[in-house]
Amino acid sequence: NSTFYVTSLREPIDRSISHFKYEGRWNCKSNLMNHSFIPSESNANKLETWQYSGGHSRHVCRKKKKKTRFFLGLCAVNCYTQWYSGLSCPEWNIPFIQQYQVARKRVFRYNMIIVMEKLKDPKYV
Repeated sequence: NSTFYVTSLREPIDRSISHFKYEGRWNCKSNLMNHSFIPSESNANKLETWQYSGGHSRHVCRKKKKKTRFFLGLCAVNCYTQWYSGLSCPEWNIPFIQQYQVARKRVFRYNMIIVMEKLKDPKYV
């Protein structure tokens, strides 16, 4: 088989900070329709509390079509390990080291992994 598998990823720390910037500072969903809401430093969540899988709180997996699933878009820390392992829903009680081992094995199946932030570096390209 001559299939060449490629994936692109954000650098994990940059991804988490960006996710906090756009989703974690304020609850965008609840404030979207609140026209009187004015974002400020005083009503913003703090980066120091952005330490759980779900951002400021523990991640809860959602059910979709009767299956419990992890959603990368809701993840704040250790996201790629959780995403690639497919074993991350807290209610499954799977140790993080086991999730890491499964994720690592799956990621290493790719022929090429492109880290998006490194594309700016001519030496990387």
